[in-house]
Amino acid sequence: MDTKIRLHMKDWQFNMGLLGFYNVLRHADIDVKFQDDYIEFDEEELKKNLEGFEEKYFSYLIDKYGKLTHWQKLSDICRELEMHKAQGYSNFKENGLKGLNDFITELKNHLKKDKKKDNYTKVYQFIKDGYELEYKAEELEKVKRNKNQDIQDIIPELEKQIDIIKKIEGYVFSESGKKYLFAKCLIYNVIQNLWKRISFLNPKNKEADIYKAFKEYFTDKTLEYISENKSKYKLKCFATGLPVKNLGSAYELSFLVDTGFDTARKLSNIWDYNNDIFICDLARLIYICMPCGITYSTFKDAVFINANRDFENLKKVNENIFMSIKRTAEDKDNPSLIKNFIAYKALIQAMQKETIELQPKYELLDIQVIRLNQIGGSSNMRYRFNILSKEVLELLSKHSKELDKLIPCGFIDGKTYIYIYPTVIDNIINKTNLFNFIHLLLSRKLDVSLKNFYSDIHIYMLNIINSKFMEAEMEKENKLEHEKIVKDFKNSGYYLGEAYRDKNAENRINGIAYRLLNALKTRNAELFLHTILNCYMYINKPVPKDMEKVLLSDVILAEIGYAFVTGLTGSILKEEKNTK
Repeated sequence: MDTKIRLHMKDWQFNMGLLGFYNVLRHADIDVKFQDDYIEFDEEELKKNLEGFEEKYFSYLIDKYGKLTHWQKLSDICRELEMHKAQGYSNFKENGLKGLNDFITELKNHLKKDKKKDNYTKVYQFIKDGYELEYKAEELEKVKRNKNQDIQDIIPELEKQIDIIKKIEGYVFSESGKKYLFAKCLIYNVIQNLWKRISFLNPKNKEADIYKAFKEYFTDKTLEYISENKSKYKLKCFATGLPVKNLGSAYELSFLVDTGFDTARKLSNIWDYNNDIFICDLARLIYICMPCGITYSTFKDAVFINANRDFENLKKVNENIFMSIKRTAEDKDNPSLIKNFIAYKALIQAMQKETIELQPKYELLDIQVIRLNQIGGSSNMRYRFNILSKEVLELLSKHSKELDKLIPCGFIDGKTYIYIYPTVIDNIINKTNLFNFIHLLLSRKLDVSLKNFYSDIHIYMLNIINSKFMEAEMEKENKLEHEKIVKDFKNSGYYLGEAYRDKNAENRINGIAYRLLNALKTRNAELFLHTILNCYMYINKPVPKDMEKVLLSDVILAEIGYAFVTGLTGSILKEEKNTK
């Protein structure tokens, strides 16, 4: 009788690997049974499924991320050059030549031999006529053009380099070329962000064939482990609960990037200096499938939703992420800017589907979001963790259209363009209110010397979104209609500004706005009210109803205050009419 092997969901890393393992097998048209929080195999069935797993692993990654690699860029460039050739290079201008020369430099760097670091040359031997790639790389040269020459004068040299590039494309996109060169690219850009130091990512590894290294290190050892008689094994795997012979046959988690540690060097990380965190061969295979469970939007940004209610939910939500990213990337009607924030868009859209599709079956629960991306100027990828509450999920879903309108908006800080959209999303996900950011945008707007690319209506959108966010975060007994407060006081601010304009005192508005912002920054309700009272005494009109609510709390002060200043400093009502 066959023995059943159940792999239960566990922590976020194991869940990511478990989903990746599932994805690899399903991509190979293997039926995988799952129920509740586990996937299940017959022992003999599992051994059969694992045959050639190294091929299945890379095949999945290549099919999923092949279009993100620089090799895809090579193909795209070749199609573009063919078009120019067919047109007699009539549209091949100066920028086209610069772009070609930049690409030649890039391609040459990818293909040339470098003794100091691991590179693509090590797998040329496994590609049919792959040795030619190195020679072709040496033949690549920038196309030079002097001031007295036009494009037609350099066509012979241009076509010489184009022919070399096309021959390189032929080797790269051959069956063996794609198998090894694409896999190598994905090792550098996807795999090593999640695990290192073992198999083909071990600096001491001497096996140049990445498939063979994978097979010997993972596939074969896992198959051997499954076939072993484990009836006398007394230890248990930390991740799977399966029997382990002894510590000598187990593995540590030191190969996991940023989360694993070497127990031989850092015993202080272990309770009572006694290591009980060890895993079996099958668990290690699951963990190295993490790159197949997380979803990359670019090679600098990836996301995984640890929706651990059950395996079906885990699979469905992350599938929504992938499909959303794919649709956005392929949608030619989408502004190019959206592609810069594709992971954010995918996250919001996936949560919308989570809300709509699963709500009838389940109560919407808090969801753990794991982001893997470059932070600041660092080239290294780092994990970021967030818990999305039910309220945050609903907020992102409800205001997705308003958020989309923020995508092109931003400002220049020094030499850097700061986009509003990702900042707002990050704040909401991190459960940080938008008051400080709204303050920054309003303050910048008052300084005409600064380069800002947003309007009053965008700041008002942030006020509305923030009011809903604060409503969710504040105590349930708070019965205030927050969105109405924002709208009413935005209007009040606008009409105060209009009253000053009617009195030919428009030049005073910025000074008033500065004083109000200073009061808001220091959470000084008395100073805020004092300034407001003086303003309405000047125009000889009554103070807006409910203005005294600023005394209730700092939050209400900020909510009313920023809405009021948003209206005061611009022509927001006119903007609203124009957008309808």
